[in-house]
Amino acid sequence: PIHNFEKYDPKIVERDWYEWWQQRGLFKPTLSGDKFTMLLPPPNVTGALHIGHALTLSIQDAIARWNRMHGRSVNWVPGTDHAGISLQSVVEKRIKRESGLTRHDLGRDAFIEKVWAWKRQYGDRIKHQTARIGASLNWSEEYFTMDPQHSQVVRDAFIRLYDDGLVYRATKMVDKVPTEGRVLLDVPGNQTRVEFGVLHSVEFRVVDPPANGPHAVCVETTRPETMLGDVALAINSGDARYEITPAHDADDYACAQRHGLPVVQVFAPDGTVVQDIALPEFAGMSRWRARERVIAALKPTGAYLGKRDAEQSVILRCSRSGDVIEPMLMPQWYVQCGKLAQQADGLVQTGAIELLPGRQRAVWHNWMSGIEDWC
Repeated sequence: PIHNFEKYDPKIVERDWYEWWQQRGLFKPTLSGDKFTMLLPPPNVTGALHIGHALTLSIQDAIARWNRMHGRSVNWVPGTDHAGISLQSVVEKRIKRESGLTRHDLGRDAFIEKVWAWKRQYGDRIKHQTARIGASLNWSEEYFTMDPQHSQVVRDAFIRLYDDGLVYRATKMVDKVPTEGRVLLDVPGNQTRVEFGVLHSVEFRVVDPPANGPHAVCVETTRPETMLGDVALAINSGDARYEITPAHDADDYACAQRHGLPVVQVFAPDGTVVQDIALPEFAGMSRWRARERVIAALKPTGAYLGKRDAEQSVILRCSRSGDVIEPMLMPQWYVQCGKLAQQADGLVQTGAIELLPGRQRAVWHNWMSGIEDWC
């Protein structure tokens, strides 16, 4: 492109050169030469590109151009990722902010159309940003991970994995990354701040106690609201005493499995107390409201003995919503990792795959031998 500038304008020059390259098909693979194909890690359509994307694009662009200079037929394929839960979350927030509605209010078809509208808006912005960097991508093969062809490939792969026993459906407990300490947190959907990092003492009175035995057992909990799902007390004369709440604690669930205890679900997926709870006056409450009401119900009976700082309290919060994680039994899909991990470990231990530095072999073995199935 030829320009007559009094002053050099990089925006115009770079834009015109990029269009010129595109018009002449310089980014498409040639008919001769060895093939070199590379996939651009698809950025999420949840927003705009950042400096991390710019770094990846710059490195891959240098690799693509270097291979073209060596006479290879280069096909650098661009695309964008629908980002699953992340995209659903940001679209839901926009709908709520603009109309006060939820995805359930809209219905599946209308919500999916909102997702596609978001993709058109931010997918185009991402493409424009990528072009402004000058990335020599083959735009004729641009894809989106929700395109019919790619969706079909994912479904086919999932079915094969299921048929081979590598994916399965199971109800398990899920955990998240913690923050620590006693704090008052702003919790989404709650008008008042919620106190965390404290232990509440509750007394369980023994029915028909023996003459020389205890008349009550005191336990401490950081989550009084889950007492609605307590099914047992674990007592060790040489250790502390514990409540057993199988539906909302991974250790308690494992204990319940060992001893055949019932599993009482306290919270629904939306964080409210389930409708069929044994004490119907708590049904439908948020967990934080239920916490307040449980404590209020215990105080007149003398069973609530007060609270104190929890020395090693852990608060689990969602990195996306900021909400506090509630350990909960939920049906999920899992990847069977046992055999895969054995194969991966065997290849490293036999030297078929070499890890550098060599001391990482022990770390690899430790991780692979203790791996759990992935959610």
